[in-house]
This record gives sequence, C-alpha cells and structure tokens, in this order.
Amino acid sequence: MGKAGEEIVKERQGTNLLLCWPPPDSDMAYNALKNFESAKGDFLIYIGDPASSAEPEFFRALEKHFLKTSITIPSWKGINERLFIYKLRN
Repeated sequence: MGKAGEEIVKERQGTNLLLCWPPPDSDMAYNALKNFESAKGDFLIYIGDPASSAEPEFFRALEKHFLKTSITIPSWKGINERLFIYKLRN
C-alpha cells in the first residue's frame, strides 16, 4: 500500500474514517471530513484532544453530524484525550 493523503477518502464510499491526532496546524482533518462527506461515508472516529489536535474548522464541520459516543481514554497528564464516534448525516 502506498502513501496517501486526505483525498483518498473520496474513493472509499460507504466506509468508516479514523482520524487519530490530526495535526492542529493543518487543514488535513477538515479536508478528509469534507471528502468523506462527499463519498457518503458512514461513521467518523476521531481520537485526540480537541484543544490540541485538528483545526477549529474541522470541529465546526463536525457539529452538523450526530455524536454517537465520547469516551475518555488513558492519556498523559494535562491531555484530555477522548475517542469520539460520529454518525454522518448524509
């Protein structure tokens, strides 16, 4: 399997997307979500601390989807790492 970016999501219709600690200084998470929405994806699983991963635009875009669950997971002191599962509203 080769290297890929957020554009590969467009080719994965009817699947799930896992984003684990997307970088806070990049629009990668937002672009991946937009591509996943276009591909009519089912569930998005995001792992990270909303205060220190992904960009604010990503979290604003997530607001239109249904949050199924949010679970606190073990992390370093001072990091509020969580696992979020969203059902996309297509």
